[in-house]
Amino acid sequence: MDRPACRLPDEGCPTEKVRQVLRRRKESDFPWESGRLFGYVYHAGDTVRQVALEAMRHYLSENALNPAAFPSVLQMEQELIAMTAHLLHAPEPVGVCTSGGTESILLAMLSAREKARTERALPNGSGRVIVPHTVHPAFDKAAHVLDLELVKVPTAADGRACPERMAEAVDEHTIMVAASAPCWPWGLIDPIEAIGRLARQHDLYFHVDACVGGMFLPFAPHRDQLPAWDFRVEGVSSISVDLHKYGYAPKGLSVLLYRERALRRHQYFTTADWPGGLFATPALAGTRSAAIIAGGWAVMQHLGRQGYERLTASVMAATDRLRRALERTGKLQVIGEPDMSIVAVTSDAVDLFELADELALRGWVVGRQQHPASLHFILNPLHVPVINHFAEDLEAALRRLLHPPAGKKMRHMATRLSARLFGKLPAPVQDRLFHWAQRYVKATPGGRQAPMYGMMGALKANKQVEKVLSDYLDRMFAIDCAPCGKM
Repeated sequence: MDRPACRLPDEGCPTEKVRQVLRRRKESDFPWESGRLFGYVYHAGDTVRQVALEAMRHYLSENALNPAAFPSVLQMEQELIAMTAHLLHAPEPVGVCTSGGTESILLAMLSAREKARTERALPNGSGRVIVPHTVHPAFDKAAHVLDLELVKVPTAADGRACPERMAEAVDEHTIMVAASAPCWPWGLIDPIEAIGRLARQHDLYFHVDACVGGMFLPFAPHRDQLPAWDFRVEGVSSISVDLHKYGYAPKGLSVLLYRERALRRHQYFTTADWPGGLFATPALAGTRSAAIIAGGWAVMQHLGRQGYERLTASVMAATDRLRRALERTGKLQVIGEPDMSIVAVTSDAVDLFELADELALRGWVVGRQQHPASLHFILNPLHVPVINHFAEDLEAALRRLLHPPAGKKMRHMATRLSARLFGKLPAPVQDRLFHWAQRYVKATPGGRQAPMYGMMGALKANKQVEKVLSDYLDRMFAIDCAPCGKM
């Protein structure tokens, strides 16, 4: 990969040279079009991609900050909110477009906090939010930013949120409960109706995180067999839906929906004393890309309900085939009973992180999870034609693990033993070893990462793990400049 250029070039580069550099640099990225990447990209086909690109070209320069100047952008945003609200049975189309699920969740928690401060004179730093431990880390980030206490409750035996345990955690400082439809780690819809009753009983704000499921579940072939999870459930205050996942919109587009307008007002920002004039924004950002809004609107108009139903049916059929292939091995167990196109597996027979390494050597990238150790698969239309090939490589990878050559078997044993010993070392020594190991463990699809995951799993203190992660980010964004600003 090229070293970063740290100076603006004195003379501008010709267009063709810029194109050449972009093409060359992209060669180092994972070829997601192959369908071998489980996560990050949601692709509905080249035609849908072209529809989005054309719409984005029309609105590349426009700014959603000023709807008076660009009323067509406002109309598209209104229609995105209205279409999504109709799919989720909202009593009225009330919401806002955001940059993604993290912003949507943060704004929902902001609304809950401001509502509590208005109605209950909530002191700063005293609000508590009760959630199952499977909620997305965006809730942790929002609680940190908003000075709220996030209380994580263990799930029930089936992997879904436990309303009884959540009820036990409620006290006089609780302002909000939240749940997922479905949770990211295991693809399970939490018991939204029971949690809705809990919210009504204690007059609590209730947010449903449907960032991954909001544009999938309404179109699923089995949608009539699913438990209620949207605004049909009394007590649901707001729902977050990422259009850039199964809505197949360009990255950076989510919708936060509210049951009523009064709730949305709590997230607004307004100020009247700036010399630059009156200032008001509906979400966190000031300037917002009109191109992203236009791309998302165009895709939803192009696909329509029938297009989404067709795509969702094909992805669910591929998910069923994948699940059968995983279970057919006899060595992997699916966690719970997934409700959509997310499948996670655990195992008592093999080291799952070593299995992920073996799959990576064969060109597949799967998610690696913890508590319990598991592998994560989230499917989109790209995976429909490749599941049979993946099943073959999965069998080969398992055979390699279960019957390794002598040298490889010794390495597996050394990796496990090293992880156990690592957990007994003093923290400063562990830190130095982490720094050393990260030079040799490549964070790439073809690199072996099982040793690093084993070392991380040996740590007992979350704060120490978080320090390691912060150190990793520091190293990732350390810039080693190319000379003379050359590309």
